[in-house]
This record gives sequence, C-alpha cells and structure tokens, in this order.
Amino acid sequence: MKRPAIAFRKISPLAAALCILLAGCASQRVLLCGGRIHNASGRELRDIKIAHQPTGQMVMSNLLPAGGDVDLAFTDLEMKATTATIEWHDTNRGPQQVTLALPRQSGTGGPQRLVYEINGTGQATARLVPCH
Repeated sequence: MKRPAIAFRKISPLAAALCILLAGCASQRVLLCGGRIHNASGRELRDIKIAHQPTGQMVMSNLLPAGGDVDLAFTDLEMKATTATIEWHDTNRGPQQVTLALPRQSGTGGPQRLVYEINGTGQATARLVPCH
C-alpha cells in the first residue's frame, strides 16, 4: 500500500517576517511605574486585597472611601502577573471577589500605571494608563 506524500510549502519572506512580528507583540513587555485602586462604587469599601498570579504578589488596603484612590508600589518594574483576584467587603453587598485577566497592551509605549477600578455592581476592571 502506498503512503500519501507529505507536501511542504515554502514560506514567503513577508509571511515569515509577519509571524516574527506577531510573536514579538504577543510577548510584549509591560513596564510599570506604579498602580492604583479606585473606588467607583459610591460607598465605602473595606479589606481590599489583590492577589497577582502567578507571581503571588499581594497588595492590601484596610479602607477605601467612596471616590477614593489608593496608590500601589510594585517591587518589579516589569509586569509579570497575568491575572489578579480582587477581594473586598462592600458595606451594602457584603464580601465580593473578582478574577481578572491583566491587560498586556496600552495605546502608548513607555511605562504604564496599572489601575484597578471597583464599581457599585460588584464588578472590577484593570487597565493600563500612561505614567505622568
């Protein structure tokens, strides 16, 4: 019985360059200048804890007033975490927990600030904003 032939195709230089460029973008380094937690819930939040995976880096705050911010200092300038689990106690909704995929790209180059925002419906977001 005859085996089927395996066809090999030649990759054009343009296709190879595009693959290399896309691979480089997929592993783009994100440099951080710091972070922030913003309380957009309209009420006081307590016992805020953010656990970053897979690094295990934790940040905590005991109290975050409505409309308030807490600035975060990170020990690494390069963001190595891929997800974050945010836990907090909402005075109206009780204990809350959200796990987020962390953003890997921003609209501008250069160092970024990682901003977490907690809203009044029990949701949270993470975004990168340019450092000022």
